[in-house]
Amino acid sequence: MNHDRWRRFAPPLAAIAVLWGLLAASHTVWIPGRGLLDYRPDVISGDEPHYLLIVHSLLEDGDLALADDYAAVAAGQAYAGRAFAGVELDHHTIVRHGEQRALWSDLYDWRRPRTCGDAVDCSRFVAYDAAGLAAQPAKVERPAHPPAYPALVAAMLAVFDVPAEARESGAIATSALLVWATLLAAWALASAAGLGFGGRAAVTILLLCSPLTPYARGLFSEPLAALLLTLGATAWLRGHGARAGLWLVLAVWVKPPWLLIAAPLAVPFVL
Repeated sequence: MNHDRWRRFAPPLAAIAVLWGLLAASHTVWIPGRGLLDYRPDVISGDEPHYLLIVHSLLEDGDLALADDYAAVAAGQAYAGRAFAGVELDHHTIVRHGEQRALWSDLYDWRRPRTCGDAVDCSRFVAYDAAGLAAQPAKVERPAHPPAYPALVAAMLAVFDVPAEARESGAIATSALLVWATLLAAWALASAAGLGFGGRAAVTILLLCSPLTPYARGLFSEPLAALLLTLGATAWLRGHGARAGLWLVLAVWVKPPWLLIAAPLAVPFVL
C-alpha cells in the first residue's frame, strides 16, 4: 500500500520541488494580486555585502586581503553589491600586523566615517586608538567570516564563467541551488529515519515553509550549512560515523558554532 501511495504522489511532489528550484534559481517571485514577476536579485544588508566582497577578492585578486576592496567600494565600485557602491561600509575583518591582531570594529568607530581622499587603507573611520594597531601602515585585513562559504560561491561562479557584472545575481542563485539540494537531502534523511510517505511529505512541506526559503533569495551561509548538516545527519542514521563526521567538519568550516552538534553525537562513544 505504501508503495502504491508513493507511485501515486511522488511525481507531483517531485514536480513541485523541481518547479520551486527553477523559480528560485531564475529569480522569479510570486506576489499575491500581481502574479509571477521577474526581479533582479541584489544583496540587501547584514553580512551579504561582505560575503560578496570576499567572492570578488578571490576571483579578481586571488587573495583574502580586503582593505583595498573596501576602499574601492567606498570609491564607487560595486564589489559589495550595486546598492553599496560608494558606501562607507564597516569592515567585517580581522586587522593584523606582525603578532598584533584585532577585529576592525574594535579599532574603528564605524559610526564616524571620515574622508581620506584616494587613500587606500582602513583609516576612513575614526580610530579608537590612533597610535596603536590602526596606525600601522603595513597592516593587513583578512575576513572575520570563515571564508569557506564565499570560496564555494567563487568556485561555482568560476566554473560557470559568470561575468563580473552578473556575479551579484549569480552568487545569490547559488543560494537557491543549495536550498534545492537541501530539499533533496531532507528526503534522504526522512528515508534514513524510517519515515513513510507521509513523513517524507511532511518534511518537504516543513522545509518549503522554513526560513530556508527566504534564505534562497539572499547571500548567507545558512543554506550551505543546512545542506551539510542534513547530509551529516543522514550519514549518521545510516551508520556511517566517519562520513557524518566529515560533513560536520565541513559545516564547522562554514560556521564554527556548529561544532556544538558534535557534543551529543559523541555521547554514545563516551558512555
